[in-house]
Amino acid sequence: MLRKSLIVGAFVMLSTAAFAKNDGMQATLVTATQPKDALAGSIAWRCKDTTCFSVSAVNQTELSACRALVKSFGAVSSFSSSYGKFDDAKLQKCNESASKR
Repeated sequence: MLRKSLIVGAFVMLSTAAFAKNDGMQATLVTATQPKDALAGSIAWRCKDTTCFSVSAVNQTELSACRALVKSFGAVSSFSSSYGKFDDAKLQKCNESASKR
């Protein structure tokens, strides 16, 4: 647990510029969460209320990243990246993993 926290902390500290520029992935959660930094899949996320931003390099597909986020935080109502915003069909595929939490 400590190791995971240290890894997340390192991602967050090293990726402040990416967070500030907001050129990563972002999502809107269906249910609000307390401010939290977490590692979902291989991506560090910073979430507060219903908003989450990736704060580390993204080295997986958008759908994989979305599914990992959903497993950690719950269903999302929107998900986007530099490639664009998910349509309803992609959101449904992403949120299928919410029932497996």
